[in-house]
Amino acid sequence: MKYTIRLVILIILASLTIFPSYGAYHYNTMEEVTIYISNIINFVDVDTVTDLLNSIDGVVYVEVTLEPPEAIIQYNYMKITLDEILYAIQDKGYTTEVK
Repeated sequence: MKYTIRLVILIILASLTIFPSYGAYHYNTMEEVTIYISNIINFVDVDTVTDLLNSIDGVVYVEVTLEPPEAIIQYNYMKITLDEILYAIQDKGYTTEVK
């Protein structure tokens, strides 16, 4: 009996190590933010920002619009921070402001 209990505990601990997202401490790690991008002036800019954001690991949803010039982004804050997203957009020459 003791051996069986130890084996079950070992299997549970191993599964939490191998698959941590299925553990007891898994929470929703998604955030949504709207970013105003003042110098998006045409659809080339929309495509550029969309492609940039889609290439970032941790970004799961992107909608970039020309009117109003903004990006709605859903991202996993355990993989990337809002500051890193803003920096990536600014690094391409765009001006950003979080709404």
